[in-house]
Amino acid sequence: MYRIMVVDDEVIITTQLEEHLTSMGYAVVGRASSGEEAVEMAKSREPDLILMDIVMPGAIDGITAAGMIREEFDIPVIFLTAYADDKFVDRAKNVEPMGYILKPYQEKEIKAAIEVALYRRDSERRLRAYEEQLMGKHPERKSKAVLMDGFFSDIILFLYTGSVNKEHIFKDSIEHGLANGELCSYAFSQSTLRRYFKDDISSGTLRVYKMEKTMKGLPEFLADCCSIIPASDEYIALRFLFDFSELEDFEDILAIRDAVIEKRNAAFPISGIFAFDMGHLNEERIKALSVGIPRVIISSGEETTVSFSTSSYLPKSLDVVPQKIVEEIVRKSVEPLILTFLREPMSGYDILKEIYDRYHVLLPQARVYSTLYNLENRGIVKVLLKGKSKLYIPTEEGEKYMEKKLKDFHAVYAHMLRIER
Repeated sequence: MYRIMVVDDEVIITTQLEEHLTSMGYAVVGRASSGEEAVEMAKSREPDLILMDIVMPGAIDGITAAGMIREEFDIPVIFLTAYADDKFVDRAKNVEPMGYILKPYQEKEIKAAIEVALYRRDSERRLRAYEEQLMGKHPERKSKAVLMDGFFSDIILFLYTGSVNKEHIFKDSIEHGLANGELCSYAFSQSTLRRYFKDDISSGTLRVYKMEKTMKGLPEFLADCCSIIPASDEYIALRFLFDFSELEDFEDILAIRDAVIEKRNAAFPISGIFAFDMGHLNEERIKALSVGIPRVIISSGEETTVSFSTSSYLPKSLDVVPQKIVEEIVRKSVEPLILTFLREPMSGYDILKEIYDRYHVLLPQARVYSTLYNLENRGIVKVLLKGKSKLYIPTEEGEKYMEKKLKDFHAVYAHMLRIER
């Protein structure tokens, strides 16, 4: 029996919800009336799912509480609220809820949302466990960075908008560092990444620091990480990832930047990313941040990713690729794209999501699944069933086909565009 927790400051609502949930066959393991109480109860009761109101009395609201619960305990949340304002919805999206239901609700809405959320939770956990098992067998994790040469070997100023899936990029950076034998350090205000790297955090190969509204303690965290490298035979370098998404201590941030640049100039093996939400920066601050940093990458989820050297702050010329050009190429290159993703077992859903996360192109499901079906019929991929998940993986012949197909595809584009290979 699934265990559900209810969070709302109105007793009549929590009582009604408990009655409805019980009649649906779920066990209600707790009722909380504030964000703080919800976090503590989630820790002690460990529910499978939480129904969470947003506006409640106390120091933290439902959205903040949901982010903390998702990050610390990996418990999914469905928001149940009377607020549909953009400011609430935009904040809610950042904590990756399983649903957002407006009051007054219908019982069938609750039932459907819960069933979908629990199915997604179970599927994601099964797939994650399977991926971790495969990682144990194939530890040579490879980065899947696209169109960002040098992104993982330099010091980068990464500026993003709220619509960018930044954690997808952050995850690639950490994976690349771990695969290269680097000590990785990750500082953040809000993040869901820690659940992907529990073993690495436990072993100390990934060190994390949560910034609570200020960055007090971050200089010491950086210094401690730097001190490990010279005395270690295990790590070849330090890779950092500092996401200053919610901080206003600008002078302190510049001091951290200066400390990193000083280390780099002294031939200390360090690389990494300073990440900022552009919504919190003006042109003057961006110019100040870019001093001494070799490269700036600006990413807007709806438009374009631009990468350029900071040898001059604004380059004399920029090659910018409009999103519709990217979309046109993606739609004409579905099979090669799928083949690049199938270096690891993936489901059709994950391939669709990967394409959207990387290129912001939403392909029809039928296009991807029909391509996978065709590859399966030709003996290029085979299917692995893991619970209810259907994963695709290359056959032995498929590996050879993929290598040749991708090489041919690259050769054709290189010839057409007169690129030296």
